[in-house]
Amino acid sequence: MQKIETSHQTGSWSDRQLMSMNLKFNQLNRLKFEPGFNALLKENSMDSDSKNKTKSKLPTNELSTNLSLPNTDARENIFFSIEQLRDKKIIGYIVIGKFEDYFQVDCWIIPERQKSSYFGESILRISRLIFEEHLAESVVVHIEHTNARAEKFLKEAGFKLKNVTSSEKIIIHNKAAKLYSLCRNFWEHREKPILFVVAGALIDSDSRVLIGKRPEKKPMAGLWEFPGGKLQKGESPETALIRELKEELGVDISESCLAPFTFTSHLYDNFHLIMPLYLCRVWKGRVINREHIEIKWVQPNRLREYPMPPADLPLLPMLQEFL
Repeated sequence: MQKIETSHQTGSWSDRQLMSMNLKFNQLNRLKFEPGFNALLKENSMDSDSKNKTKSKLPTNELSTNLSLPNTDARENIFFSIEQLRDKKIIGYIVIGKFEDYFQVDCWIIPERQKSSYFGESILRISRLIFEEHLAESVVVHIEHTNARAEKFLKEAGFKLKNVTSSEKIIIHNKAAKLYSLCRNFWEHREKPILFVVAGALIDSDSRVLIGKRPEKKPMAGLWEFPGGKLQKGESPETALIRELKEELGVDISESCLAPFTFTSHLYDNFHLIMPLYLCRVWKGRVINREHIEIKWVQPNRLREYPMPPADLPLLPMLQEFL
């Protein structure tokens, strides 16, 4: 197996950006694992942007019940904190235990974010990293018997329920946890659907660009994006954008007002996104926010100040140069 370097924040275990979060790499001494974890909880449970450094409600006493920690038997432990892109708050942790021929991944998300996609994004991103770097042949994840949401995700992602021996048994909330396993061969050959979406950059008379903040119940909630959406069956990109801008912003545009500018192609962990970006300077009606948390007109040179999904970031330099 390839050696894993954990003494520096470089190489395989460097910080990673996901769809809506960052994984922040930390090193923990294996023999001082639990005290180190609690110390990092205390240190990172503060809003990094807050001048008052107000602590968020991260229940440290739930360490032993929300994260299964059999990793004292592991050769090595790798630790990540999960940071929201939109506000840099720590909303969870991942512990990766290195064993002979597999990695054990444990993920804990704060209660108020457990209904979001953070658990799934984190497990997929770490699994992808392990398999792409050929670090192990399989990844195993423990979950509570009552965690139906996590179990449904693992099954859909290709994880298989594994029968555990008495030595492998893990107890969470006084009950034996379920163990799911994903092998590298399956991961390498699984199909990743291509998702076609279309986006529009509305440009006003001051050359400002309109962006919107994604709603809470959607993936990548709280990140900023260009208006647009998925193509429906039989739609052209132009027709889809006309419909989406009407639904999201209440404005009417025509195909003649749309100029195809560029596109982005980005591989997420469970799909491949292809998104053309159109420029639009003429529309009918007043722009009204019908779907986003908020919308803003932003000067092109300030777009990077707004956290965006990874797929949108390559569009910014070209848009800034053009405008």
